Amino acid sequence: MKIIILLLITLSISFTKSLNIKSYEADFTQTITTPDNKKIVYSGYMALKLPSYGFWNYKKPLEKKIYMNKKEVVIIESDLEQAIFSHIDDQVSMIDILNNAKKVSKNRYVTNFDSTIYNIFVKNSTIDYIEYEDKLENSVKITFSNIKKNQHISDIVFKYKIPNDYDKIHQ
Repeated sequence: MKIIILLLITLSISFTKSLNIKSYEADFTQTITTPDNKKIVYSGYMALKLPSYGFWNYKKPLEKKIYMNKKEVVIIESDLEQAIFSHIDDQVSMIDILNNAKKVSKNRYVTNFDSTIYNIFVKNSTIDYIEYEDKLENSVKITFSNIKKNQHISDIVFKYKIPNDYDKIHQ
């Protein structure tokens, strides 16, 4: 799950330059298909803004909000009444993943990081979907819709608020 989240949050500067992305908002559907063909589908809203801000709001099947900046990732899980804080250094570097993405066709970029091959598909100079197989042999596809590219996004979107009664976990 961490790889999925960070891949989506941290579009690298060099990759976004090739697609000319300064900000990016979209609804998303994340489908995970297990080796025995069971599907888990998540959906929600996401926003990215250069230089390094990200927000993911998972709405279904459970609520989870993920905030990212240059230094940390904060995951707020309403059902568990907790907030998890992680330093970027403790996570997989998605910047490295996307910095190494190579254009292999008109609409497809590919990169290999930590033995995982990521296929990034673009349509009209925006990311349409991302596909890869995780270490548990699950097929993951993240599809974007209602895309708004390079429009103003208020910095308030990227600021988290944690209720006082939530547990705070530092990793």
